[in-house]
Amino acid sequence: MEQETKLALGKILGEIYRLQRAQGILQVPEEKVFGLLNGFEETLNGELAGLDFISEAEVEIVADYFDPYWKYKKGLEELPNQKSIELELERLGVRKGNFGTILKYLYANNRFTEEIDKLAGNFKLNDYDI
Repeated sequence: MEQETKLALGKILGEIYRLQRAQGILQVPEEKVFGLLNGFEETLNGELAGLDFISEAEVEIVADYFDPYWKYKKGLEELPNQKSIELELERLGVRKGNFGTILKYLYANNRFTEEIDKLAGNFKLNDYDI
């Protein structure tokens, strides 16, 4: 990520966090807010390192995997365990660690909810996910 983009995002996040602190919504440490607002590289890198891009292609790979179950061409009892699916999808191009995030995205969009519930046991999104 370019330095100017990092600085802009840091300042925006810093302002959001500062406002949330003032309202008692989120308790972000003062040093993090200060670091973001004032462009400290260590703080910026720490906060922005978790940002990841998930491509449409990766989402489609996962959707294509679940499609036969959704269309009842395969029964849900045939659905392999989560680890097996994750390994297969990784082989097909879904980056390691993105599978769970893509499941949450699909679930939040009411796609493949039965299949995801079967796979993850009554899957639920929590407040942190939204």
